[in-house]
Amino acid sequence: MFMLLLNLYFKELGFSESYIGTVLSRTNLAPVILALPLGLVVGRFTFKSLLTFATLVMAVGYAFQVLTGNRDAIILAGFVAGVGSAVFRVSAAPFFMRHSSEKERTYLFSMNFAASTGGAFVGSLIGGFLPAAFSYFTQLSHEQFRYALLTGSIIMTLSAFPFVSIVEEKPDLKAHSRFLTNLRKTDWRLIGKLCVPTFIVGVGAGLIIPFLNLYFKDVFGASAETIGILFAVLQCFMTAGTLVGPLLVPRLGLMRSVVVTQLASIPFMLTLCFSRSFPVVVGAFLMRGALMNMNQPMSTHFAMEAVRKEEHAVTNSMLMLSWTGSWVLSVQWGGILIERYSYVPSFVVAIVLYVVSSFLYYYFFRNVEVERLPEHELELKEA
Repeated sequence: MFMLLLNLYFKELGFSESYIGTVLSRTNLAPVILALPLGLVVGRFTFKSLLTFATLVMAVGYAFQVLTGNRDAIILAGFVAGVGSAVFRVSAAPFFMRHSSEKERTYLFSMNFAASTGGAFVGSLIGGFLPAAFSYFTQLSHEQFRYALLTGSIIMTLSAFPFVSIVEEKPDLKAHSRFLTNLRKTDWRLIGKLCVPTFIVGVGAGLIIPFLNLYFKDVFGASAETIGILFAVLQCFMTAGTLVGPLLVPRLGLMRSVVVTQLASIPFMLTLCFSRSFPVVVGAFLMRGALMNMNQPMSTHFAMEAVRKEEHAVTNSMLMLSWTGSWVLSVQWGGILIERYSYVPSFVVAIVLYVVSSFLYYYFFRNVEVERLPEHELELKEA
């Protein structure tokens, strides 16, 4: 609901694309600052406490962001929401790795992503119609969007209840201490190779993806209801993509599956960039989303398998740092480019960066395979 409505709400308040880009940039600044420290300390806490805390902080941050009209306060509230997002994202992948076997992980990561996109489907569908529903209570359009976003914040708060019900063992503090002691042995070169393509594709995504709702509003004059339906249908395509993803892995391998799906999305981005036929653009929008999001669980799984168990949290933190760090830079510039030159330059630069990222991912790992050792530790071996 926030992905769909927040930018539209800011536009109703009269804010420019460059300011919206600044807000989104500062929201991503918190994960950049906290990613590595969180990766170093997450082993001292239960995932139950981390995920519950993250959910509540995000809900409070987003709620305050729409309750205040002060520009600086909006940016500060976005930063607070980003703190919760950082804790959540650092915790998720290590939680799955700790509570699953090798056999089920590809499906677990994909099913988790599918569940997330399923929730986004419901949120987009409901969110698109909520502003109109609140028109019965107020005729001010920005207040209609505000009440809709507050509803989203309340729903987010409810997700803390299933997290509270998690049953798990207490963290192994001795193992965590050994991890900190042996931190110098961490394979930073490998982690760096995993992060560089993520950073580059993140820069490309940040230039255009956060503004796709505004793209449909500005270029085609779409209403909030229409955009909500489009984003809801997008979640269906993304869910289908994540379920198809594991079927590619036995044939192509994790690394090649990521590269192929990422490159396959580029023709559809070109269509979004240059076509002005609404039905054609909608089809391209849906296919691009399905292909790009198909590879997210696969790339996360590949990274988690590629590093040692003790490096899961710090690797996940560095990947998050790469992604959100790229958005801190590119979202703000994306808003400026769109405000000054329209959407075409942002699309073109994003396409180039997607190609570069795909090439580097293949170049770094073309001769590498992930292999399970007898003692169930992971290493990279030359193919």
